[in-house]
Amino acid sequence: MENESLNSICGIVMPISPSEGYLDNHWNEVLVMISDACRAAGLEGRLVSSNGDSEVIHQRIVTSLQRLPIVVCDISSRNPNVMFELGVRLAYGKPTVIIKDDATPYMFDLSPIEYLEYPKSLRRSATQEFESTLSNRLERMIQGSYSESVYPPYIDVFGSRGVTKMLESQSGIASSASHVDHVLFSEHYIDNSEEFNQAITTADELNVIGYAQYRMVVAFTDQLRGVLSRDGAVRFVLIDPDGPGVHAADLRSSAPSGLAEARSQHTASISKLRSIGSDTASGSLAVKVIDIVMPYTVFSFKYADERADEVYVWITPFKEPSSRRPGFRCVKGRDESYTLFDGQFEKLWAWDQAKRVV
Repeated sequence: MENESLNSICGIVMPISPSEGYLDNHWNEVLVMISDACRAAGLEGRLVSSNGDSEVIHQRIVTSLQRLPIVVCDISSRNPNVMFELGVRLAYGKPTVIIKDDATPYMFDLSPIEYLEYPKSLRRSATQEFESTLSNRLERMIQGSYSESVYPPYIDVFGSRGVTKMLESQSGIASSASHVDHVLFSEHYIDNSEEFNQAITTADELNVIGYAQYRMVVAFTDQLRGVLSRDGAVRFVLIDPDGPGVHAADLRSSAPSGLAEARSQHTASISKLRSIGSDTASGSLAVKVIDIVMPYTVFSFKYADERADEVYVWITPFKEPSSRRPGFRCVKGRDESYTLFDGQFEKLWAWDQAKRVV
């Protein structure tokens, strides 16, 4: 996609499949409404999933979300795919117009960003007024009245441009991506990565951003005890099992277990970590919880000897099993992204809304 053609396109993120409480043709009509507003502003409205040349739909979506100058995102019905793609777009810090119908409640997590609202009934007189408002907003963005400075209050929690570089490395956009070692993690995370297995077995310090899945903690019990036995330090930042974030994490799973079971699993994970820490005489283990669903999992390994510290990162696509989580390894002193992801842990650990539970 060349810049000249990009500047004429407005990306659209919205539900496209039938939704409960909506007529079968509803989203087609909404797409026409948004496209008409884009056209009035001199832009071509195009779904981010259909933009670009890649045969892989996820590649088209991520590339479009990163490159398109303006995106309109309809969060009506709180569709999980839409919310995930919105999170990616906001992580890039790019101009975004968020819209919703009048039947969808406002969301606390997006409160720093202004919404435009249209009637769910799609009554023509009201939608004409909405199209005019949206078109005017888009024109003001084209003229430069809106900039990335609108978004930092939300993005700063995640380290501002930090997530951008992670996603760029996944989509092949960043020039430094060629230095990243790409891997796929198996169902038990370590079975098909000898380097990862070696790192978690020999590290002197381990910091983790993760989902608090019980099977993950069980899989790493011996390795975690090994770090502690070397008088090392282990720290986890996990999803708060008592907050609403754990429900969002469960919905993204390829095999949702339901809210009650998800809370139970996350609570059991924290209890298991507490037990590992108390059973080991040396070292230190600490856990904090946050009510945010991070789009990736991070393992940051540090060594007391001459080896270079390293991080392993893998993203968590919507409704995909563990075996299809693309991951990569970054080495301190070699890869720019090492500082980014190691810093992500420290930012979350120091965040005043992170609660210490172990």
